Amino acid sequence: MLAEILTGFGSISSLCFNYYVGRPLYAQLYRTLGLGAGGYGIGYGIEYLYARRKHVHLHAIEHYKSMFPDRVPQKNSQGKFKMTAPVELRQKQRAVIEFLVAEGETPMNIHRRLTNVFEDNTVDYSNVCRWIRRLKDEKMGTMSVASSFCKTMLDHTQASRQERQSPHSGGQLYGILHTNQI
Repeated sequence: MLAEILTGFGSISSLCFNYYVGRPLYAQLYRTLGLGAGGYGIGYGIEYLYARRKHVHLHAIEHYKSMFPDRVPQKNSQGKFKMTAPVELRQKQRAVIEFLVAEGETPMNIHRRLTNVFEDNTVDYSNVCRWIRRLKDEKMGTMSVASSFCKTMLDHTQASRQERQSPHSGGQLYGILHTNQI
């Protein structure tokens, strides 16, 4: 992928980036590695070394790509770099993920089924796993809060309905006694 960008700049094996490399190449490299304007990692390193007039060798970039494969954009079926899915498609996919998690599907199967439907606009496998984890955490948290709240309310209700023996009458009382009769 990087070699395709740098084909016009001589031998890839001996290529070094230095201060004199033009900004368009730097910007293209930055975008290709999938880093945003305030990105970290090799993009930040290139920016720092760019300002310091030092060299960043191609093997450093390849090392970055091997360490962080999810930060390198993938190509779609037309051979173009895949962009992130639009917001409305991500929301639809999140709803589908929530439904499939409720059915007990595995993350791999969920991602495969999403890819079959949404093709190039499918969210990454790592995002599918992250959303599944969040759904399970939210579900567990909601259940524990709801069950403790219900138990507390039940205790309060039972306490208010507790049978009490009143010294003023021979019968049993429930709740508050209003005496209008003698």
